Amino acid sequence: MENIQEAIAKIDSSLVFRRRFGASSMGVYEVEKAGSVYVLKVSGKNYLWGIQHIEQERQLLSRAKKISGITHLVHDYGNTIYGKAILKEYFEGTNLYYLSTRVRNKKLQEKLENTVKEIHSLGFGKLDLNEVNTVLSPDFQDVCLIDLGYAVSFENFPSSRIEEIKFFDLDALKLFVFG
Repeated sequence: MENIQEAIAKIDSSLVFRRRFGASSMGVYEVEKAGSVYVLKVSGKNYLWGIQHIEQERQLLSRAKKISGITHLVHDYGNTIYGKAILKEYFEGTNLYYLSTRVRNKKLQEKLENTVKEIHSLGFGKLDLNEVNTVLSPDFQDVCLIDLGYAVSFENFPSSRIEEIKFFDLDALKLFVFG
């Protein structure tokens, strides 16, 4: 049985495994490449939900290159021997769930609201905004949305539902992130 480093090397031999995030059935790993830290997400070859999750996130991130407040796509590995895989930026910090706090800083609240509105302007919604997917920097001066795999293109909804979806995303931000 191969170890995690050997498996990651089959996706990209320049990546060095540092740690695994969480215990989900999808692989989410902190990796290093050329001295920089990234996040590698791997779906699992036959894990349909994971494949869809990574594909949805890839679609959004490939269009969201200029949006601040998210971890951006660095590389799309496509289909690998282990399933779909993407490499994303790493944002140093702790998610709000483990901090048992909410974002109280008005400037950071505005940043997140603007980030969500910019994502909406790209035609995506249903963002699964919550305290687990929101990371606060160690100095509490920056905040970032780290998982956009639930994002769905507005093309998949009747136009009559789009404003409702936007409302629910912003409402979730206020409820779970701002408290």
